[in-house]
Amino acid sequence: MTIQMNINRTPVLRAATAQVLRLGLILMLTLGASLWLGAGESAAVALNPGDIIVADYDAFGGPGGVIRVDPVTGAQTTISSGGSFVQPFGIAIDAAGNLLVTDHLAFGGSGGIIRVDPTTGAQTTISSGGSFVQPRGIAIDAAGNLLVADYAAFGGGGGIIRVDPTTGAQTTIASGGSFVFGLYGIAIDAAGSLLVADLNAFGGSGGIIRVDPTTGAQTTIASGGSFVEPYGIAIDAAGSLLVVDARAFGGLGGIIRVDPTTGAQTTIASGGSFGTPVGIAIFQGAAPVPFAAFYAKVEITLGPLANDDAFEVKSIFTLGASSDGLDILVEIVSLQLTGGTGGFSTTIPAGNFEFHPAKPGEKGKPGKPAFFTFEGVINGVDLEVKITDLGGGSFKFKAEGTGADLTGMANPVTMSLTIGDDGGSTVVGGRRG
Repeated sequence: MTIQMNINRTPVLRAATAQVLRLGLILMLTLGASLWLGAGESAAVALNPGDIIVADYDAFGGPGGVIRVDPVTGAQTTISSGGSFVQPFGIAIDAAGNLLVTDHLAFGGSGGIIRVDPTTGAQTTISSGGSFVQPRGIAIDAAGNLLVADYAAFGGGGGIIRVDPTTGAQTTIASGGSFVFGLYGIAIDAAGSLLVADLNAFGGSGGIIRVDPTTGAQTTIASGGSFVEPYGIAIDAAGSLLVVDARAFGGLGGIIRVDPTTGAQTTIASGGSFGTPVGIAIFQGAAPVPFAAFYAKVEITLGPLANDDAFEVKSIFTLGASSDGLDILVEIVSLQLTGGTGGFSTTIPAGNFEFHPAKPGEKGKPGKPAFFTFEGVINGVDLEVKITDLGGGSFKFKAEGTGADLTGMANPVTMSLTIGDDGGSTVVGGRRG
């Protein structure tokens, strides 16, 4: 990710607010929680929204462990290693904040799923044996069921297995098809589709496959590029896919961001503590407090070539009653536009906005309110963003972008905006230029 910006760490404004409502079906840990896995080396790590958690079965001299990666800088911090790990592979986080780990060598080699209490390190078995042969990736659906990718199940062709988190009962979702004995990572997108990382698909280069959970139909999202052995996959708050590849970047291993619409790839982190990074999850933080009011207008201009499109977004929103206000200088700002078969998403990391204080009026004329600005390039798109404090918990948001790929975008357009722990979505009739 390339970011150009101006930073001015001036004290931020806060807007007073009151009532709690929660948005979406996001499953997360409590902000500031720490993770560790029983015996072995571990560190109490305060997690921030957007932090990436990686399972590496070869790290720390061989016993494997869990590593936190800063999504902006790529800096790595050890969360847990050794202890009961044999070869930890996949990671997911349930609604109670428990860490769910697949270990394909656990339970006498049959593999299974272990639930870890992050506050005590206590481990309990969820499911083992059954259809499992080499359980690797794991995800959680909206109903709380566990979806496990097993690359050697069903006669070796691999497939996806649904596991009841209470009883451990297993049922088959999909097998065969484009899967080529390399089915490892799995994630679930906002539409409920399964996104699978298969390291041997597409002639051996590996790639990402979308699977319809009802029909089992498969479509390709991305292949080749930086991929060498794509193992794990997760989805960030902006909808981008984060893929961990054990052998990318000259064999060092690393994390690759993939645009779910275009398949474009960018590097997040490589090398460092990585030995064989294979599993990945994202700490999302608390569900955002929804805006009490959200109005928007979207204008889209399609250029003659791909990556030559532009957009302009204008909106006014009012914070929800339970919001603790906006700290725009230290909060992540995410914007997403979807419509038809097209889409665009971007995330501006915390610390990249410049603060402009309010100016008093002169000679009977009204003054100018305080506002925040960002100007820069993120993933090849030129962005200009302005957030103006209107007072009373209301703000004006304006964003302009050029060099985007909005192919397939059509009315109606859904705009989603998240600023720190506040956010909302609204459907608008985007105007096409």
